Amino acid sequence: MKNSLVTRNIFYNFLMIIFHFTTASAIYFIVSYNIITSIFIPMVTQRYTAIVQQHYAQYHNFTTLPDTITTNYHQFVGEAFKPPLVSDAHGHLLYPHDPAHPTITLTDYPYRSTIYLRDGSFVYLLPSSSFLDYPPMDKYPQQFLLVFFSMTILAIISNIFATYISTMRILQPLFTLTKLSMIPLASPQHFTNQLGKNTVNEFAQLAQALDERDDEIMRQIQLQRQFNADISHELRNPLNVINGYIEAMRDGVLPATPNRLTIVHSEIQMLYKLVNDLRTLSLTEVDKFTITLTDTPLIVFLAEAYEAISPLFIEKKITFAYTCDNHNTVVAIDKMQLMAALYNIIDNAIRHTAVNGVITINATTTSNHALIAINDNGSGIAPDDIVHLFKRFNRGSNPIGTGSGLGLAIVQAIITAHHGTIAIASTLGVGTTVTITLPIHTR
Repeated sequence: MKNSLVTRNIFYNFLMIIFHFTTASAIYFIVSYNIITSIFIPMVTQRYTAIVQQHYAQYHNFTTLPDTITTNYHQFVGEAFKPPLVSDAHGHLLYPHDPAHPTITLTDYPYRSTIYLRDGSFVYLLPSSSFLDYPPMDKYPQQFLLVFFSMTILAIISNIFATYISTMRILQPLFTLTKLSMIPLASPQHFTNQLGKNTVNEFAQLAQALDERDDEIMRQIQLQRQFNADISHELRNPLNVINGYIEAMRDGVLPATPNRLTIVHSEIQMLYKLVNDLRTLSLTEVDKFTITLTDTPLIVFLAEAYEAISPLFIEKKITFAYTCDNHNTVVAIDKMQLMAALYNIIDNAIRHTAVNGVITINATTTSNHALIAINDNGSGIAPDDIVHLFKRFNRGSNPIGTGSGLGLAIVQAIITAHHGTIAIASTLGVGTTVTITLPIHTR
């Protein structure tokens, strides 16, 4: 996202430079053109109208008109505009005399002026509007140059000022977002609420993304705090039990019976499992979590899982069964790791299923995949919790029993390492279905 914003910023700056240049050039040419058409053309028309009328009054013809215009042209001080053309009513050139092109098209001259003569006839004065016929700069009167350059500088300053205002208006949301982004997370801000209604879409989207990022960071901080509290609790309880029994047996208060040693051993195993879970997650973070895949018949794996997990259902008298629609299905799995994942899922199901409930494992196959669905008729999961179930340190909004919130994150890591997927569907008060999808090949 950072690279994308940098690229866009460079692109926008490039466009802004082009915009400035184009606008300044357009203003310059518009001002120049308006000055030529509003000042010079009327001035030239007025001067040469008088010359043509005086010439006709003296000679009653236009035979020597070119000489008259040339003579007067050189007498004009500061005049460098090309003398206008003169034609009769039919487009025959009277000035300049050009045997090769004796006639012209009158409509080609938008600024033509009609000169009425004493005998009632008329001719056309045709000043040029071409930039090629502009006077060179050293021929302009100083007063005009002063006005012209003043107008040009004013136009450039106005353009720069308008560009600055528009640029600051566009960048203001970015300044606001930058200021808000430096506020410590202890005082989170809602970026979107700080922007105006007319904010550019991309800034609004950036603000929304920052809001979502801050919400997720705050959630992760809360989960981390909860995780630290849970881990402390999970470590303290077994350590207290182990320490209490060992001190009692050391001091001779309690004899070291097999039953007490079994309790100590089980607490140590619990600690070992917790440490192993943390290690597994650490390995997944650095992409060093590895498994050893072995081709295994799916029905064989389910049978072994059934035998290993069945004792968990005795206390709550939960009915447990499994089915497999194709006994020839073979999956490439790490049996120990996949068994651990299945154990974790079913342990969650047992904790959320009432006494005399039902939990089933149904294995179905397609041409390319095996689907292992673990179903229960327990309390179900809230819709808002489902999207966060596989995140680390998550224990849901209504946890039952103790736990670190690492189980399903580890399950997902194991299934992903098998090139499979895991999905959860649940309805409150009805039950939950966890579906594991694995690639297969048929023997």
